[in-house]
Amino acid sequence: MAHSAVIAAGGYGSTGAIMPLALAAGLAVGAIAVGIAWRERRWLIAVLLMIALVAGEAWGLLTTAGRVMAQREEAQTPLRAAGDLRTKAVERVAVAEALLAAAPRSARLTAAEQRKIAADEAVVAKAAETGCAANCRMLLAQQVELAAAEVAAARAEIDGAKAKAEAELQAARVALAAVPVPASSTPLADRLGLAGWQVDLASAGLASVAANGLAALLLAFSAHWPRRHPSSVIDAISETSSAQLPMPQPPARLPDMEANRFAVDTLRPDAEGSTRLHDLRDAYHRWCAARGLEPLPDREIAAALNALFARIGLTGAGSGSEAAIVGVTIRPALPALAA
Repeated sequence: MAHSAVIAAGGYGSTGAIMPLALAAGLAVGAIAVGIAWRERRWLIAVLLMIALVAGEAWGLLTTAGRVMAQREEAQTPLRAAGDLRTKAVERVAVAEALLAAAPRSARLTAAEQRKIAADEAVVAKAAETGCAANCRMLLAQQVELAAAEVAAARAEIDGAKAKAEAELQAARVALAAVPVPASSTPLADRLGLAGWQVDLASAGLASVAANGLAALLLAFSAHWPRRHPSSVIDAISETSSAQLPMPQPPARLPDMEANRFAVDTLRPDAEGSTRLHDLRDAYHRWCAARGLEPLPDREIAAALNALFARIGLTGAGSGSEAAIVGVTIRPALPALAA
């Protein structure tokens, strides 16, 4: 998935290639850390790690769905120009349609029609008079003809304007058809019903939590590894002893097996206590005497006990005669060392 995202974003040489690769590595390491933290019952760090991982997946979802609009700023200029061009073409068509639908009457036509009506009325009125001779009637007829000619000229002017408007409307429609509908510069935001900046802000926030948050949580997880509680020491020794000591007194005395048995019988967990190595040696000798055994050489039993303590998480403190094992103490009432 990370490889596909890198290729789609421009290849491994692009500036954004490192982000999906880093998050893929963080997902793998974070998943392991969540499993370990959950097993150790470190609920808070486990939940926080899961939140960081989910943030990374959400960021990946946004980048896959919209590629975070990587070339948005570069693409917006021609897209906006195309949008403005189309808007102007639509406005041109609307204006042409309005002019054509209105078909206004000109003032010239109105005045001509009024003069024509007045001339017609004058002809009727004067013709009825007994004193109106042939010349009078001729003058009235000429006035009527002139008025009719003016009306015809005014109507021809209107017809010419209407034809011009129809031609403009046709040209506007042709220009509009030649301008394609521009593509959206924020397709993901448009589909979600959000503003482009809201998607960008969410993507940036998720990327920050997924990258910086996950890195910080992984560092916190590794830096605060829980110390093994001393109460589990004897259980661990008992499990090891029961698995390795099927017989209470094997014919062959192995240092590791004897160290396990001695620790189970002699030591107890104590978070605040410690046992000096000198006292531990005396306790081992008393333990052997009580069982009729010859103590193993100090070098052998010391190496076996050291390996056991390291395996179950106990640490040492001090040096020389004050050297001690922290986290355990010797059980009381051990048998006295034989004289």
